[in-house]
Amino acid sequence: MHMGSIKITYAPIDTKKGKRQYYLSYSLVFAVAAMIVYCWYFAAGRTFIWNGDGWVQHFKALVYYARYLRAIILELVSSHRLVIPEWDFCIGEGSDILQTFHYYVIGDPFAFFSVLVPVRFMHLYYDGMILLRLFLAGVMFSILCFESGCRSRYGVLAGSLSYVFCFWAVFNTARHPFFLNPMVYLPMLLIGVERIFRGRRLYFMIAAVFLSAVSNLYFFYMLVMVTVIYTALRLAVFYRKTPALRKEGLRLFLRIVFASVVGVGLAAVILLPSCYMVLHDARFSSSPAMHLFYPFYYYCRLPSALFSQGNEYWTCMGYAAPVFPAVALLFCRKRYGFLKALFLSGILMFLFPVFGWAMNGFSYTTNRWSWAFALLCAYILAVAWPLLMTAGIKDSRAMAVCLMVCFAVCILLEPSRTVMNFSALCLILLVVVLLRLFCEARASHCLRII
Repeated sequence: MHMGSIKITYAPIDTKKGKRQYYLSYSLVFAVAAMIVYCWYFAAGRTFIWNGDGWVQHFKALVYYARYLRAIILELVSSHRLVIPEWDFCIGEGSDILQTFHYYVIGDPFAFFSVLVPVRFMHLYYDGMILLRLFLAGVMFSILCFESGCRSRYGVLAGSLSYVFCFWAVFNTARHPFFLNPMVYLPMLLIGVERIFRGRRLYFMIAAVFLSAVSNLYFFYMLVMVTVIYTALRLAVFYRKTPALRKEGLRLFLRIVFASVVGVGLAAVILLPSCYMVLHDARFSSSPAMHLFYPFYYYCRLPSALFSQGNEYWTCMGYAAPVFPAVALLFCRKRYGFLKALFLSGILMFLFPVFGWAMNGFSYTTNRWSWAFALLCAYILAVAWPLLMTAGIKDSRAMAVCLMVCFAVCILLEPSRTVMNFSALCLILLVVVLLRLFCEARASHCLRII
């Protein structure tokens, strides 16, 4: 990349050796960051098992599932019969095992290997699988970046850490561990879409759809919706200019649909009974009143959701400090129309409850899809990283102006006038200042060399 006579290079990831070095670096940085973020749990001798649903539902479901699998294996080994119990009278007054536990553990690949873990060590397995989910989310995000053309290893590393430690991930680490699963599956689905767009085989897409569908029906629905939005916008931006391109776009779309149908078919043995249960569930069959807008306080607290902590309706949008300058800088460029369209679409979906209602299966309004927006913001950081490292004076001014506007909004809106918000904004301002100093020092050093 060139800026006048100054030549700036970034470490590419084009070779197997380069990718091995990247994933080793990512593993080390993830381990250090996870230790820093979660050190309180380790120092206090606590686990990630929440005293509410974590203990009452998630942990006990995991223990039940492990015993259930061991009973199947024991019967197979001792009597040479494959007997899969379908009903258990110990669940309430009696209930279907699959329909009861699919939402929590059955089908979840991270829960399957609990069959090997004694009950006395299950709390360690519970914690370990949460960290593994986060780690694999970063790995899949990195692969998505490489598949889609990102070549700055530092940008991809920064984006992956921003994604893995976004507010949604940190919040659900000690709340609902399987809420982290879609953070792994969404990059996989988008990798499958990108590979089909590049003319590669359908296997990866089929596997991604199968894992998503068999793991959890609730989040599979959201994953399908997000993937459809991504694919539709990608086709609209890149395949609409000429009849030949539109024809090629239709062919690629049909290949994506075919791969998705095959993946769903493979998961049907678990997916269909779960669909039947959801369609007859009172919680999802209820129809609460729909409104055109959220309550006024929701909009007043949106800056809090963006900069520091979660908002009502599961609006979790807290991201790493460099994400905001990256987004601001992206909109200062004429390129990146596709990313801008995705970002504006995401913001629009946060503003009107009809989108939260639709993303939640048309049952009630909630923004439990906000992990997808975290992926987008982290990807923007990965793409814009070279721009941040070469930002000029005009870029720094534009980022500072955007930040001042956010300061003013938080001052005007009383619910967002909090210490946490202003602390986050000050941290972002520090990032902008450090970027300016870094770019000036780098430019002066290159000029001295010349």
